[in-house]
Amino acid sequence: MEKLLLTILAFLCLNGIAAAQDIYSWTDEHGVVHYSTKKGSSNAKVAKLPKINRGEYKLEGYRETASPDTGGRNVDTAAKGGTEDTSCDSHGGIDCAAGKDSDGSVICSDGYKGATARYKFECSRTRLRIADVSMSKANGSVTVYVRNERSVTAKNPIVTYHGGYRTSIRLYGPSEIKPYEMAQFRIGALKLGKNPSLGKSKFSVTCDNCS
Repeated sequence: MEKLLLTILAFLCLNGIAAAQDIYSWTDEHGVVHYSTKKGSSNAKVAKLPKINRGEYKLEGYRETASPDTGGRNVDTAAKGGTEDTSCDSHGGIDCAAGKDSDGSVICSDGYKGATARYKFECSRTRLRIADVSMSKANGSVTVYVRNERSVTAKNPIVTYHGGYRTSIRLYGPSEIKPYEMAQFRIGALKLGKNPSLGKSKFSVTCDNCS
């Protein structure tokens, strides 16, 4: 009975009813106790209810998080559809080196723990992007600049040049790319042939743990 009463009170408080209106209680002929904001019986009386605050009762669908924005204090925020910041975009990105939060989510670079991305997925795979392609005027060699866009080290990155007649040439480069760093991959002019097409679309990049 006490648990049921607390549930009713919590619902009413969260909806702003208990603070504005009295709660009445009465017992019917079957011995069932009723609670309502309206008198459902001539025997209804104002119920003596314990004082309950919003922060003292948590409902399913709400979770308690400690946010730097609130000075480390725990706040109740809606898990879905609320105003809580649920990504690391404005917190310096994901910090995989910090490990996972207690609920299995990621931790942001500034220590924020309100993000909902799963550590298992975000911190086991990485993504590489070809940032630029340039040719040396001195010897005609080509350098491809590849950026690691996640906080996971890219293992065994491979950059390939795709020429005409199904020609594929692998460029020389490092065996790994650290989180958020840029790496250079090179290929000599002799391997490319005369007047090669050097657009970014002619190159591809992958790695052992790329998504």
